[in-house]
Amino acid sequence: MELLILRDGNTQVSLSPQRGGAMVGYCTRLRDRELHWLLPARGEQLAAFPLVPFCSRIDEGRFTFAGRDVVLSPNLPSEPHAIHGHGWQRPWTVEYCDDTQARLSFDYPSGGDWPWAYRAEQRFVLCDGVLKLEMLLINLSDEPMPAGLGLHPYFARTNRVEVLAGVGGMWETDKRSMPTRRVPLPDGLEFARGVRLNRQVIDNVFTDWVGDLVVRWPEWDASMSLSASGIFGHLVIYVPRGEDFFCLEPVSNVTDAFNMLSRRTAGHGVIVLEPDEQLDGHVTFKPDYQ
Repeated sequence: MELLILRDGNTQVSLSPQRGGAMVGYCTRLRDRELHWLLPARGEQLAAFPLVPFCSRIDEGRFTFAGRDVVLSPNLPSEPHAIHGHGWQRPWTVEYCDDTQARLSFDYPSGGDWPWAYRAEQRFVLCDGVLKLEMLLINLSDEPMPAGLGLHPYFARTNRVEVLAGVGGMWETDKRSMPTRRVPLPDGLEFARGVRLNRQVIDNVFTDWVGDLVVRWPEWDASMSLSASGIFGHLVIYVPRGEDFFCLEPVSNVTDAFNMLSRRTAGHGVIVLEPDEQLDGHVTFKPDYQ
């Protein structure tokens, strides 16, 4: 697997254009230890990958937009729904790379089960240990396209890890992982005050996210601040049972957002791009350690 390596001081970011334009590592090397700000890739799991041209699941891959019925093939084993778009499973092209910056692109042509052609880009900038990722999605078709943009990072789930995030509510889900109703934050999930994740099991979209969060690892005397631009109004928090990782995903749209749009359900987050119109945003990771 050919990697792109960005280095600045004692911090390194590893990218895999062939594996979905994904990050496969982000760590700071100290004299006596390594701090992994994202969980390093292993097997099929990546450190972080882009979500284009939509985020999360579409119910059985089916939706209707502007009178057109769209049917997408399931793209993850044991998953009945289309999930996370195309970019994370396709090779990306290296447009530029030097010691501290890289720009990758992905072109989806017309003629697939997704009816619209589009282009996606990612620009990574590493400076003083801080990583900024700029994301871009352009509608290249001659018709309006429903769209979403997001990022799916993995973090180490230590015994004492804690997350602080300004979120206002949560989408409850059914047994099929589809959203049912928006509710206030349940007891024990008041993320503005901090939530320890060692005993949590969560897989929900959280609403009214202010665009900032902090992950604290007391065992490491370290923390990570994440900030995202305004298009990322939702935060997916995924803490699976019995695993050593968790995910905090800045996303523009909620689960099954295209069907919510067709049903005129509020809060879906879908952005409709006109021909040649673009959607862009950025996510910044800022480590802090002693």
